[in-house]
Amino acid sequence: MNAWYLLYCKTRNELRAQQHLNLQQIATYLPMLQQKTKNSRGKESIKSTPLFPGYLFARFDPEVTSVVTIKNTRGVAGIVDCREKMQPLCHLVYSIKRQERALGIIDLTDSALPVTNTAIDDEDYLPVNYSEGDRVSFIDGPFEKLEGIFQQQDDKTRCTILMEVLGRMQKVKVSTRVLTPASKPKMNSNN
Repeated sequence: MNAWYLLYCKTRNELRAQQHLNLQQIATYLPMLQQKTKNSRGKESIKSTPLFPGYLFARFDPEVTSVVTIKNTRGVAGIVDCREKMQPLCHLVYSIKRQERALGIIDLTDSALPVTNTAIDDEDYLPVNYSEGDRVSFIDGPFEKLEGIFQQQDDKTRCTILMEVLGRMQKVKVSTRVLTPASKPKMNSNN
């Protein structure tokens, strides 16, 4: 069955794996974040980094394209959850693609133009000052209703959040507009 599967890539080889899979006529999807960076002279540039470092989605049919061929592709370390019967992740890919514009995520296979957050109007947005270690909840985007731990403010509109992604703790850079302070669990009044 032709479906989306999750590949684990060698360290910082997501783009290399994507390029070599595309040369084999295998569709790939690598969600990317745009970050503004300044060089030593103060000049701004936009740098793209993978949303999920070390992971890449690939669309193929395991009955047509050998799993060994995929695993032996340059930059690929393996297929996540590869058992006798592989589990497709189409729902996850489609969910991320639907929400990528809301978080300012870009995909190198599409367009490298800056994407703005259209989910929340500027007039309705009041910035919240978070401190390192604060628990936050996502109110929009593919992480909606999930929680994370605030790490640092990157600039006026973006920050770094620590959250569990694919079974391990990952730093994710997101717009502060999709965050709200997490509600603390209520204490039992009998204690």
